[in-house]
Amino acid sequence: MDTLAAEERILYRSSNDPAGNRTVDFQYALFNPDTGDNGLWVPVRKPTLPGEVYRDMAKMTYGESAFHTLRPWFTEKEISSRDLRRMAEETYYWNIPIKSVGNNYVADHGVCPSLSFKDGGTFGNTMFVIHFTPEGYIVICLDSTSGDTGPSNAMGLHNKGIPVFTTFPVENITDLQRRQMTTLYDNIYPIGIESDFDACQDLRDYLMEEFAKDPVTKNIRTITGNSKSIGRFLSMLTFWDHLSSRLSYETGSEKVNVYPGIGNGSHFTSALYSRAVGAPIGMVCPISNENKVIPTYFETGEYKIMKSVKTISQGREKGSWYRTRTP
Repeated sequence: MDTLAAEERILYRSSNDPAGNRTVDFQYALFNPDTGDNGLWVPVRKPTLPGEVYRDMAKMTYGESAFHTLRPWFTEKEISSRDLRRMAEETYYWNIPIKSVGNNYVADHGVCPSLSFKDGGTFGNTMFVIHFTPEGYIVICLDSTSGDTGPSNAMGLHNKGIPVFTTFPVENITDLQRRQMTTLYDNIYPIGIESDFDACQDLRDYLMEEFAKDPVTKNIRTITGNSKSIGRFLSMLTFWDHLSSRLSYETGSEKVNVYPGIGNGSHFTSALYSRAVGAPIGMVCPISNENKVIPTYFETGEYKIMKSVKTISQGREKGSWYRTRTP
């Protein structure tokens, strides 16, 4: 089996521009995560994969299946098949166990480099940044974290020559998460904020806006490891494709229902995209804690900004649950 590259470049538009009046390529969206209209970059079209690809994925390593997930999103000119296969297998070197809990299944993220499912997105984001950075350019990464993203992105970019500045709420993350960021040194610069996650995000957004308005040099590019990055978002499809195809095969279920944590929304949105392009996923049932901006939107149709609330998890999502029952 071989998965074909895209024949034409897939372009991206702002989620606030459904007509696609302005479109950009992946490289532009990667290095310009802010759309300029408070939207997020989303693909104008989505490639689809046939069912046999997912059946074959069930028997592959994470790195092998990641190649097949990502191949249709890029032309050979953007990333050659040879390079993408190497990149995917070097990036996704761990394999995620699926453990049975009664009629439910949980992905054990304890094998991931930062102990978080977000490694599927942030490590892939790093892979794309390194590939697409123009020669002679300087890249700076600006992040904010409530606990998981900071360590995950720091480990993905550690010793990669890209300075990473991550704001985090000092009282709202676990001691382990703090140590994961503050003990890496080299190019990792965590910045503790004596406030909540909202303040951390505001500072990150302010810094990105200032760099965009008045860069020290035109050869500087700013990126982020947060969920607004198209590189991280697209990379998370590898997570859902790999695990849903394996579980579907192992249980004999045509489709599996998935239960991702909500967070800022990118994890469960990537599950929806994975399902849309062909993965054997039935229902996507996001789970939220008391930070329920998105559930409230689903219930009322009104997007209402709420102040973040500290919860018992201190920002760490414990895993993504699966059911084998077909909806």
